[in-house]
Amino acid sequence: MLTAEAAPSQSDAALPMYPGPIPELGPGRSRLESKVLDVEMDQCAQHLMAIAHTTEVAKAVVAVLADAGSRLQRCSTSKLNPELGKDCEEAMSVASRSFLDACGGLGAVLIGMASAISQNVMLPLESFHRNAFADHARKAKALEELRRKELSCSNAVTEALQKRDRARVGLQSAMRDQEKTEKKATEKKKSSLASRFRDGEKDMAAAELKVHKAATAQTASIEELAIRTEEANEARVVRETASKDVRLLQSNVDFVRSRLLARCLKSSAGAWAEAAKEIQQGAEKLRVQVSKLRSSLDGAPGRTGLPELPSWAMEALKLSKSRPFTLSELNLDDNLEEDHPESPFTAPSPSLRSPIAGSPLLDMAAQLSSRDGTPAQFIGWFAPASPNTKSTPNSTPFD
Repeated sequence: MLTAEAAPSQSDAALPMYPGPIPELGPGRSRLESKVLDVEMDQCAQHLMAIAHTTEVAKAVVAVLADAGSRLQRCSTSKLNPELGKDCEEAMSVASRSFLDACGGLGAVLIGMASAISQNVMLPLESFHRNAFADHARKAKALEELRRKELSCSNAVTEALQKRDRARVGLQSAMRDQEKTEKKATEKKKSSLASRFRDGEKDMAAAELKVHKAATAQTASIEELAIRTEEANEARVVRETASKDVRLLQSNVDFVRSRLLARCLKSSAGAWAEAAKEIQQGAEKLRVQVSKLRSSLDGAPGRTGLPELPSWAMEALKLSKSRPFTLSELNLDDNLEEDHPESPFTAPSPSLRSPIAGSPLLDMAAQLSSRDGTPAQFIGWFAPASPNTKSTPNSTPFD
């Protein structure tokens, strides 16, 4: 026979109440950590979106440069080119051809810059964004599913606790009823009537059966609570591991993003420097033709005795009308010519002679390269965009 004090202790001794701490997903540390992690994940997504925007800009720049270069080359090699020397003297013909060759060379430079930007900036950033974004989305989705599973397990633990409490209350109520039945049965035993004695025995048997059922229900509820608690603890551990993986991914994204962008800017600076050299070489060739044209004018018959220039000549050469000029004066000093105010291309441009060492691209690349960080397993992010994409031999993500 069970007593009111012994029954709960014997039932509780069969299994522990709830091994380990019950996980909390309500107000508390877990919810705060989840919110902080959500903010970090949003920041990581914004960083990846910035890379995507840079990639789109690089695509647009490549398209513009390639189109402009192709148009320049087509213009310089048009059908007008072979006709230049037929009706012109040699110096004028050579100078005109040199100008067209310079335009074709400029087109080749623009196409080369488009190719360099495509290979060194657009494709690496595009590959990095595609693979890193896919990895980030996959791990974020897995973490969200684990959070839902942990919440479901936590709710199951709460329900198991409530069921155990109801079973305990039921057992205590059954034990109180048993005590009352025992007292009544004792009084009936003192009676000489056999029928009353038999009724007391039946009541005691029914009370004991009720207590037994209540104790069994409490034991089952404790077993279920232990199982649900273990499942909740396992879900919490798995979710914490996934959270660490997401944080590691975010640190990898920040590290690789800075290093990769630094490498892209460095490569772009080199391409700019090479383009500047080629354009400078074209400019030197044009200066040579300037000297040859002046020499041909100096020795041309019938041009040394011309008096003042007519108005149409001054208009063509953009000379000031404040005083008259002669051909000899104009040939000696090009500074007499005025700027072309109606030209749409009057915006100042940087000098091609300026050293590339002090360019903003290299400065930004140096700043990004100096950031501290620890690389992790992110080499797979640099997979080529397609099987036709060519990669540079002996290259690493941090060249």
